[in-house]
Amino acid sequence: MLARAWRVAAVVAGCLGFGSLAGCLLPYDFEAALTVEPDGSYYLDLEGKLVALEFFHDLKEGRISSDDPLLKDVARTLRAYKEIYHSRYLGNGIYDTKSHSEGELSDEFVSIAGGRVILRASSSGNDVTIENEEFRRNFYKHDIAELAAAGIHSRGRFCVMTRVAVLESNAMQTANSNGGGTKYCWIFEDWMQKPLPVRIVLRFEQPIVKGLTASE
Repeated sequence: MLARAWRVAAVVAGCLGFGSLAGCLLPYDFEAALTVEPDGSYYLDLEGKLVALEFFHDLKEGRISSDDPLLKDVARTLRAYKEIYHSRYLGNGIYDTKSHSEGELSDEFVSIAGGRVILRASSSGNDVTIENEEFRRNFYKHDIAELAAAGIHSRGRFCVMTRVAVLESNAMQTANSNGGGTKYCWIFEDWMQKPLPVRIVLRFEQPIVKGLTASE
């Protein structure tokens, strides 16, 4: 039982970026909404499906069954993290999750979808640039091919909602936000295999410098 508990903990830690990449959960269908406030604070809402790679391999090779209690334990362990308020096992090593987190813009302030998308912010006077770092897709090339063969294809949408003035963005869609301001969205198909070109430049009324590196 202790060994099983440690295995569950290792998988969840990998998913949340606290451990090694091995045993991680990968997202294949997600919605991410980042709200940036005029004072430089933000909150991030995420919901979507995750597949547990380690258990996916076990299921494929018949080492465990889809209704193994170990798989349900992962959902319970995920819910132990304060950011995650919903986690439900759907079967076949797949989990439905929802989370909410808050903070302030910083050099590395948002890790989306299990660490596969990391957003960084840098400042220049009153302007703050938010963009993603290069996606390390080669780490998961074999796993992605296996998932695709099983009919699991990655896709997702990421949106920035803000009342702050936006100088430029490469968003695919823009629309008015329900809470005021504007929504900027990027839609990704098979995003684990392709770079994620997220970039948006905001101009604040006051310089936002806490935790930020000055851009050139």
